Amino acid sequence: MNAHIQQSFNIKCLTDIEQEVFNINRLNGIVEELFSPVIVEKEQHAKRVFSDLVSKIFQIQDALNKEDSIVVGDWLLLKDGTYRMVAEKYSDSSVQLATGRGHYCHVSIDSGKFCSTYSGIPAEIIDGEFILSDEVREGKCWSFLHGVGINKGVDFNLNFRVWMEK
Repeated sequence: MNAHIQQSFNIKCLTDIEQEVFNINRLNGIVEELFSPVIVEKEQHAKRVFSDLVSKIFQIQDALNKEDSIVVGDWLLLKDGTYRMVAEKYSDSSVQLATGRGHYCHVSIDSGKFCSTYSGIPAEIIDGEFILSDEVREGKCWSFLHGVGINKGVDFNLNFRVWMEK
């Protein structure tokens, strides 16, 4: 007797409840067999993307630490004791300060270049002398991952340097 006939014969001997349980288990087995490779591939892809993102973030952090002047995202400790994030740096060395609490620094994941924060422009622009401290302060960043588009934005934090006003 072939397997299909044998399986049909065995099913006829089951009660209604046993039949339903058998059908559910059989369906689950078929679904798992069909979709398992797809799920595994998606999980592996997600792990590769995450690993790539983490690697690039570490590269950006390393490059940031090597800068010898103020960059967008750095923090300024002003004479009044307040910390303000740099939203924009101009060619004349003046800087525009971020306002509000939502300081997000846009970082190009691919190039490591920093752009303006989105935090309530216009904000004050200052031109002063600052010296690098040993302190670092966390800053929120975002970027597009794998090109610009819907659902491609990622948020992450970097440690930015703190510059003290002279």
